[in-house]
Order: sequence, then C-alpha cells, then structure tokens
Amino acid sequence: MAHSAARAVIAPRLRFSSYLVLRILIPLIAYIPISMSYTLVNVAFSLPLGGK
Repeated sequence: MAHSAARAVIAPRLRFSSYLVLRILIPLIAYIPISMSYTLVNVAFSLPLGGK
C-alpha cells in the first residue's frame, strides 16, 4: 500500500477499533483547512460562483 510508512510505525500500538477511528477522522479533519482555503481564494478574488 502506498504511503504506509506511518502506519507501520504506529500499527503495533493501535487496536483495530482505534485504527478505524483514525482512518475516519483524519480525512475529515484534513477536509476543513482544504475547504476553507478553497473558499477564501474564491472570496478574495471575487470569483463567480453561479452557473451562468
């Protein structure tokens, strides 16, 4: 699996349930700054958000 270096380091310390929680929460936490930066770029440059 690609990018599994961090998983190999922390895998011995995690149970399966905590591993699943990390797999679900990390993308959700990463989504917030990505979406905020996209929104702020649109607002800063007054990009038209309408379809027409």
